[in-house]
Amino acid sequence: MFRRTKKLIRFLGNINNMKLGTKFRYLFIAFVFVPLIVSSLIIINSVYSSYEEKDSRKHKNEAEILKNTIYSEFDYASAIGQNMYKNDYLERFLSERYSSPYEYFLAYLSITSKSTIGSNMGMDNARVMIYADNETILNGGEFFKLKPVRMTQWYNVLAKEKSGTRLMFYYDTTRVPYVAAKRKIFFLRKLDSKSYNGCERVLKIEMDYSKFANKLAGIAKEYDVYILGDNKVIYSNVEANNTSQNFKKFTKEADVGYSTKFKLYGLDMEICIIRESGLKFANLIRIFPLVLLFVVMNICLPLYVLSKLEKSLIRRLNIIEQAFSRVNDEELHKIEDIPGSDEISELMNNYNVMVDRTNSLIQTVYKDKLNEREMDIARQNAELLALHSQINPHFLFNALESIRMHSIIKREYETADMVECLAVMQRNNTNWGNDMVSVRDEAEFVKAYLELQKYRFGDRLSYRIEIDKECEEIVIPKLTIVTFAENACIHGIEKKAKPGWIFVRVYKEERYTVIEVEDTGAGMTDDEAEFMKQLMATSSIENLKTNKHVGIMNACLRLKMMNKGVSFRVESEDKTGTLIEIRIPFDEM
Repeated sequence: MFRRTKKLIRFLGNINNMKLGTKFRYLFIAFVFVPLIVSSLIIINSVYSSYEEKDSRKHKNEAEILKNTIYSEFDYASAIGQNMYKNDYLERFLSERYSSPYEYFLAYLSITSKSTIGSNMGMDNARVMIYADNETILNGGEFFKLKPVRMTQWYNVLAKEKSGTRLMFYYDTTRVPYVAAKRKIFFLRKLDSKSYNGCERVLKIEMDYSKFANKLAGIAKEYDVYILGDNKVIYSNVEANNTSQNFKKFTKEADVGYSTKFKLYGLDMEICIIRESGLKFANLIRIFPLVLLFVVMNICLPLYVLSKLEKSLIRRLNIIEQAFSRVNDEELHKIEDIPGSDEISELMNNYNVMVDRTNSLIQTVYKDKLNEREMDIARQNAELLALHSQINPHFLFNALESIRMHSIIKREYETADMVECLAVMQRNNTNWGNDMVSVRDEAEFVKAYLELQKYRFGDRLSYRIEIDKECEEIVIPKLTIVTFAENACIHGIEKKAKPGWIFVRVYKEERYTVIEVEDTGAGMTDDEAEFMKQLMATSSIENLKTNKHVGIMNACLRLKMMNKGVSFRVESEDKTGTLIEIRIPFDEM
């Protein structure tokens, strides 16, 4: 084991010195050929085992059918035995001591008239016999003295049976002539539930063996079957069930493909199904196409692919090797013919690109320096523009404040209020030092915006802002509520000729802060409302670049960036109005 490990380590150490074709062959054998062969053998074995299991299930089903049939054959006899076992009239009749044959005859007439005794009790080709240890009864009909049969085989077998019930396949050697049916089936039972004067009683139901064999013959047809009782063949569909011959001992244990054992009324029984000759070969023939397919797929096809792959890779790698071998020349040469479009072809193309870039390296360096200077100039211009952008808003605020003051001096108070609202909005738009703002400040901005819109729309617009005291200091992204208020004005109130309202509410409900913006404007259809809901729920940077609803998506995106648990709800009715609800969990704020 140590030597093999050492050889493997030495082999792996020299792997870099091997030709690429040799490496491919080792790789194919180790990681393709061997795993494919092993997996193919596992699959073939699995398929073969499935055929074997299928045959085994068929054998089992056949045996179960035969077993149930045998049970049913003796159920009625068992029921008769149970009935007689509990029959008090029968027990008194057999235990009574009679003073004369006439007295016994009168008792016999009485019991046969009160019960089914005296007939075969519904069993075809069967005889019911009851034996009693009472010398005052007469042999005849169904009743016999027990003493003459004490030495018989069947009585001794029943006497040793602890359960008191015994099924017995019996060969009667006393029957003549020779051709008479000597195979019998005895259902034996001790009638010892009670005891009068110590009288022993035994029930024997003698059943027709030929009927039993014929019934099994109608079932056991597909396979060769042997049914054993105490290791003797009591039935077979292979050999003749001659009623004049004794039961033989079973000698084909080596040929049994499936067997099941069970005990029936004290008799050890076994159902043996003989293995079909040539079954394994037949199963092999059935999977031969699969074996042939695996040979072609796992050996021939991989070998063909390996040869093509090896030829393709090695030939093109040799071209690359030759190209790099000329790297010491004054000028690098490009690879002219590049076959294929895989990674090696890409490597060839990249080599050609490298050659082009190397040959024009000096010019590229000059161009890079020139671009770098241009970028420096652009950066300086951007910084100047940034300074201008900081100066211009302050100039604009001062100008607006001057206009407002002149309006107040001239007592144009409405114009002064509108200019003040405009100044508030401009200050919020330009002051982005902090993206977060309290709900109270955002509400002031919303109020300024709606006042401007009310100045525009006149009596067509009314609004109401309701902010709970406990919600005023909650921080939200800037321009969140005003974005939805603007949407309500433009897409709700502006599109409706009649006067309308805009309601802005912020309140707490359970563990949420709820923001509602509602308008009684033009409203939306169900499809438009669903689209708006999806737009708000799936807002992202990518969607922001391609969608026209920039304001709404921007507000939703910043809300989600602030709080992952935020949820949106859109309710709208066409020509009636729209409600947009935003729920922000407390524990995530």
